[in-house]
Formats: sequence, C-alpha cells, structure tokens
Amino acid sequence: MGVTTLAMVVAIAKSMDFFFGFSVGYLSDKTKTRCGRRKPWIMICGPLWVVTMICLANPPRSPQIKEQALCNVSGADTPGQCPSLEGCMNSAIRKDPSLAYDFDASSGGLSMRDDAGLVIYFFIFYFFYFTAGWTSTMIPYDSLGMELTDDFDERSLLFGYRSLFQFLGYLYQLALAAVAEWLYTNDIASQVSLQSWPIGGLGLLGVVAIVCKVKERAEGDLVEKTISETEKLPVIPQALTLFQNYPYLIYIAMKLPLTWAAMFPAAWIQDYLKYCKALEDFNLHYLIVMGVTLISCVLWIPILVWCSRRYGRRLTMVGISYSAGVIFAVCFVIPPTAFPTPVLYPVG
Repeated sequence: MGVTTLAMVVAIAKSMDFFFGFSVGYLSDKTKTRCGRRKPWIMICGPLWVVTMICLANPPRSPQIKEQALCNVSGADTPGQCPSLEGCMNSAIRKDPSLAYDFDASSGGLSMRDDAGLVIYFFIFYFFYFTAGWTSTMIPYDSLGMELTDDFDERSLLFGYRSLFQFLGYLYQLALAAVAEWLYTNDIASQVSLQSWPIGGLGLLGVVAIVCKVKERAEGDLVEKTISETEKLPVIPQALTLFQNYPYLIYIAMKLPLTWAAMFPAAWIQDYLKYCKALEDFNLHYLIVMGVTLISCVLWIPILVWCSRRYGRRLTMVGISYSAGVIFAVCFVIPPTAFPTPVLYPVG
C-alpha cells in the first residue's frame, strides 16, 4: 500500500472515530443492565477489539505484490558496505518503481503497489480497531475505574496500580517483539503476526477478569452531585463559562506540550536509528532503547512520589519538564555521526 493511500485511509478512519466517540460516553451513562452500565460495553467491544487487532496484524496477501527475497545480508551496518545489496535493490526498483524511497504517488488514484481489496480491508479493520477499542472499550473502562470508589486515596492507589500494569504490558510487548525479531529477522510481516496472538490472548484474559471479578457499584451507591445552574446550561454556553476559569485554561494548555514530550521521542527514535544512524539492525536497537526507557519509568515512580510529597506536584512537574526539555534539545542538535548508539540507551 502506498504512503499516500495509507495516510488518506488513516485520516478518514480516525476522523470518523473522533465523531463517533462523542456518543459513547453518553450511551454508556444511559446503559442499564443487571451487569451494570460499563461492563456490557467492555464485554462486547473488548473481544471485538482483539479480533480487529489480529485481523490487522494478519492481512491477506495482496495478489498484486509478489514476495521478493532481495538479499540476506549480515554485517552491513552503513550504506555502501554491501554492493550485492545495492544491486538487488536497484534490480527490484527497476521491476517496481514504487519501491524507491522517492517514488511519487501523487498522480492520482492508487499507486503501483496499491490493491483496492487490501485498502478496503485495512480501512474497515483499522476503523473498527479504534472504534471498538480506544473508544467503545477504553471510555467505559476509565469510567468504571473512577466509579469503583469515592475515596481519594483508594482511587489514587487504584490508578497507580493500573499505571504499573500498563508499563508491564509495554515490557511484555517489547519482549515479544525481541523474540519475533530473533525468529524472523528479515520478515516484518511474520514478526507482527507472531506478536498479535499472545497480545490478543492477554487482552481477552483481561476482559474475562473484568467481567467476572470486578463488581460495579449500583447507581444508588454512587455519590449524587448537586446539579448547579452552570451544569444545566447547554453545551456551548457551559463551555464558554468553563473557559473563563484561568487555572483550568493553563491546565488544558499544558496538555499539548506534555503530549508532544511523551509521544515524539518514542515516535522519532525508530526513524532516527533507521535513517539518521543508517543501522541495518535498527529494530533491535529500538527495542533496547524502549525497554530501558520503560524500566526507568517504573523505577522512577517512587522517586516522583517522594518529590511530589516533599516539593509539591506542581514544582515536581515543572522541574521534570524543564529537565527533559533540556536533554531533548541537546540531543536534538548533536549530529548523528557524533552520537554513539550505546549512549541512546541511558538517554532514553
């Protein structure tokens, strides 16, 4: 599938899911069953999420794309070390120009590597992956966690444990990726397929655990809020009133740089290793960097808790944000040729 087509499909699917997400919270609040109002959504949409993930990771082979074994080269860590690899790539590009890194697929329609059936397949399952998963499962799941207790300390402890298991899940995926990389070094499709099955199995196990072991509180047990005059307003006037709260505006404004700081380094590191450092085994280095990063995050949790209690949450957050920003800025201006690969591990 061409890059242009892929970007178009992803944009359309996520836009549709964005508008669909507004109704999930409302419908979840209005759901009334003997199992509760959150668990039915998790019970139905959770397995659907797993199925769509497995289908995305195991797509049918496109009849327009023939499997090509270009070269099986070891020890070529920089461009120009393997003339045989260069010859194989040039030969493959002559047969299929869309394999070239600078191939222009903007002439309209599907590119030479696009298969209409594969595009439709990807669009359907990608849309339902986000709709059934991140929207219809995670929104009720987060709401369920908030409603399990009204005690602040219990709720903080609950979400702290959730974050811990979230990091363990990341480590689980990285371990699977390392095993898949070892078993199928030159076959990315098989690596993804292999990881999808144990991850899907763990997801189904989590759904079963929530449905069978977690008991929702009855609506009568939930603390009733007194509806203020502001909350009775329509959505737009209520939003305008809300945005007159200056501290709230600062809190919302901070979400954008914090999201960038959390997502960009992890998203860029793989491209940095692949294109800037020009490493043939970039995926292995990427797994090591992410593994070290996740372990460091888990080890830093007690330190952050201590700093928050000693210096306050706001001062702790500001200090960490400035420190991370300085480190990222310094690493950003260092040329790749002057930045040793092992240094990436502690920096990450």
